[in-house]
Amino acid sequence: MEYKDFKNKLDKKIKIDEFFWTNFIKGLLKDSKRICSDYRVSPIEVKILQNITQSNEIKFGDFLEDIITEYFNELNFENISKHIIENENVSLKCDQLFFVNSDKNDLILIEQKVRDDHDSSKIRGQWDNFSRKVEVLKKEYPSKKIVAIIWFIDPLFRSNKKFYIEKIKNYTFSENVYLKLFYEKELFAFLNDYNEKSLEIFDEIKNNIIKYKNELDSKNIIVPDFGKDEEIFSALKNLDKKEIKKLLGNSENILKLRKTVFNDGENIEKIREFYKINFEE
Repeated sequence: MEYKDFKNKLDKKIKIDEFFWTNFIKGLLKDSKRICSDYRVSPIEVKILQNITQSNEIKFGDFLEDIITEYFNELNFENISKHIIENENVSLKCDQLFFVNSDKNDLILIEQKVRDDHDSSKIRGQWDNFSRKVEVLKKEYPSKKIVAIIWFIDPLFRSNKKFYIEKIKNYTFSENVYLKLFYEKELFAFLNDYNEKSLEIFDEIKNNIIKYKNELDSKNIIVPDFGKDEEIFSALKNLDKKEIKKLLGNSENILKLRKTVFNDGENIEKIREFYKINFEE
């Protein structure tokens, strides 16, 4: 994959547009006290920047799932539906699920996470979710060799490595089922046995990420003026009637929100007029 294609796909995934700001404003309306508390010392701009960076990290994780699926296609692995049926009421989603050979004898399941840095309550839930998927696949593909992998992309975080090793060690195995734990490049070293270009593909992925990150480092994130910028007014117009009405309300927290975030600026007056025209009889 050319870097420009990689970059365009990632730009599209994490772009900050009016819909990003609409969702941000929706979040403010749902929990305005987090912004308006007298016991918050950080300025609103810091909170907005935190929201942008947190959102980008989440979207980056989603992007990695999608782009790695595409790279597996390039390796001639056969991606299959990531949705598997546990029972008539429950469907489970796999991060990666594919056959690695043309005779479809070896099925690979990958539980993919960016970092191994979750607390103990989350890792137990992650393991339970992973093992449920393995059990579903064992029943659905009883004659196949199943390799189920937990893969963390960032090798600098290995907080729960001992936990996962112990869980894999104590797992009740059946014939043709194999569980593995990999960090970063280890996954592609394993896949190299199926396609010798796998390690090259990993290097390409990593180099593209580093190049993209270096380009971002030279750019400043610009926080718009919520009181005046047209992009924010466009975002406000995407709110539904109930949400706009709440924004224009007179509760203590909402009054603080309008003053703190929107500086009681012209966008509030513009959305007030928009509400009158479109929603008031």
